[in-house]
Amino acid sequence: MPLGQQLRTSLKETSDLRAALDEHAIVAITDPTGQITFVNEKFSAISKYSREELLGQDHRLISSGHHPEDFIRGLWTTISHGEVWKGAFKNKAKDGSCYWVDSTIVPFLDGDGQPYQYVAIQTDITARKRAEEALEAALRESEERFHRTVLEAPLPIMLHAEDGAVLQASQSWCDITGYSREELATIGDWTERAFGERKTFEQADIDATYGLDHRKFEGDYTIRTKSGATRIWEFSSAPMGKQSDGRRMVISMALDVTEQRHAETEVHRLNAELDQRVTERTAQLEAANKELEAFSYSVSHDLRAPLRGMDGYVRMLMEDYGATLDAEGNRMLGVVSREARRMGRLIDDLLAFSRLGRQTMGISKIDMTSLARVEFEHLTRAAPEPAPETAPETAPGTAPGTAPGTAPGFELHPLPPAVGDPAMLRQVFANLLANAIKFSRKHTHPVIEVGSRSGNGEITFYVKDNGVGFDEQYRHKLFGVFQRLHSEAEFEGTGVGLALVQRIIHRHGGEVWAESPPNEGATFFFSLPVPTIHDNP
Repeated sequence: MPLGQQLRTSLKETSDLRAALDEHAIVAITDPTGQITFVNEKFSAISKYSREELLGQDHRLISSGHHPEDFIRGLWTTISHGEVWKGAFKNKAKDGSCYWVDSTIVPFLDGDGQPYQYVAIQTDITARKRAEEALEAALRESEERFHRTVLEAPLPIMLHAEDGAVLQASQSWCDITGYSREELATIGDWTERAFGERKTFEQADIDATYGLDHRKFEGDYTIRTKSGATRIWEFSSAPMGKQSDGRRMVISMALDVTEQRHAETEVHRLNAELDQRVTERTAQLEAANKELEAFSYSVSHDLRAPLRGMDGYVRMLMEDYGATLDAEGNRMLGVVSREARRMGRLIDDLLAFSRLGRQTMGISKIDMTSLARVEFEHLTRAAPEPAPETAPETAPGTAPGTAPGTAPGFELHPLPPAVGDPAMLRQVFANLLANAIKFSRKHTHPVIEVGSRSGNGEITFYVKDNGVGFDEQYRHKLFGVFQRLHSEAEFEGTGVGLALVQRIIHRHGGEVWAESPPNEGATFFFSLPVPTIHDNP
């Protein structure tokens, strides 16, 4: 190819490359002194200066003053030595607005290796820089908000470096430790001051204790305050990244649990003391039970024999000498015999009451309706005097005592089943029904009613009669051993039955009580827990 044609082709390619560069980049050319010799349209557009206003000027025309002198001096040192410089500029346009360009400055060298011009190829990065500035502002605001949060936190919070230097602390932290923020900032290694010298720990323990092993740490530690006092803190520490100087940061939050831990220690001490007392009390109760068993055996054998002998001799006297004695003598022998038998019954009831507390309970599901009916029939068959007539069980929706052809007597409502010891609960009904029969027998039309009601997780059973009742001001005496509200002359009995009822019901987890409105007889109630599926045999 002829030389002229080669030259034209080379110029054409150079022109095309320049056109392509102008389409993409902001281009400026300066001479070795920095005077502008060429700018493309994009340079004029972003700087808002015309080409004529720019040519012959240097870049100080568009300087924003953002970059320090060392930055500019370093740039010129690089390009004047024939090296390419790359970096970002913040410039100021003609209208006063600022813009950012990513710049590459290439020195063109002559035959002696000296720059004869500089070509600056730039890209507009204003949007990116503004986004970065907005992000930095947001981060600064977030950091300031975080520091405010630390300062104003109601709990002890501290931000510190891995070497223990305090960066920030809440007022609560200062109040508890006794150090001011100024003292914390100049104290050096606060953690060493609080926990003890680090040389007494293994390095792994130090990192774990101060939250420096890149994982969260929680636990109790005893710290020393400025005054030398000790407090127990429940710590939670976690790493927070690194500072600009490369040191790792840690945030520590604490809860002062000194009083709580001391209280827990006291509770443990009291529990241990209580356990000891329970052990001692158990031993005392076991000894008392053995003494009671010995007493019961003595009562059963040593007292009954003389009573039986006394009653036997009285009967022999009456059989052999009754004809020779006058009426008063026979009466007195009868009194002695009756009192001996009554003493025997008292001994039997006392033994039954004492054995009840040690008796093992056999738990099963109980048909309470059948239990009440059987006990009533048993008592009325054995009764020495006429008892109330037995009416059929009252069907749901039927008024008590209205069964055709029957007089008011025993009104038994259907009762829900219960779970407990059958023998013990039979004794409950036996005592309550026996009392109802006894205390209502003087009524012209005695009525005894047995029913129930449910609620609050329990079933309440009741036995009601229309007998003489009792004076409610003495209600608290009803369930005491040998407590009687009526004389022996009026109504027989030993005064132990209701005490037995109360003990049985208490062993079943229930309660027993009584009511006696004036002239309305008496009603005795006892409650039992509602059976659950686990109670079924």
